Amino acid sequence: MVPAIGLIWWAGTQQGDDYGGSYGFLYVLALAVMVLVTPLVMPFVGFAHAVAHLVPAGRLARVSARHVRGPAWAWHLVYAGALAVVWAAVTALLWSWPFLITATVLAALGVLPVLGLGHLRRRARVTGRPQGFWPCGSPRCSPP
Repeated sequence: MVPAIGLIWWAGTQQGDDYGGSYGFLYVLALAVMVLVTPLVMPFVGFAHAVAHLVPAGRLARVSARHVRGPAWAWHLVYAGALAVVWAAVTALLWSWPFLITATVLAALGVLPVLGLGHLRRRARVTGRPQGFWPCGSPRCSPP
């Protein structure tokens, strides 16, 4: 979550030059390096996002839906927002980032993946198919 917020913050600060000058060759070179390196780094950023936000929100939502009434998707939304607030508080304390903006962006980055995770779990429970995209070798699994 923190790398995604850092990237959004950095892009926001690079919107223009206050003094009317040009950025020059080094800025263009830095952008070119970022475009080339980003595909190599994004799998690790996605994994960190899943470990810090998606998996805990999904686990807490499943436990809450099992013990308390309410639809599972609502619990997924509640815990995605709650973890966004927690991580926004951490970034506000450590790096003095604005809390409200960071919490909003983190919640927006976490809502759709958490709902997708809930959908995959429900589909696996209803159809009996395994979670994920790879078929397994057991006779219980149906071919894609």
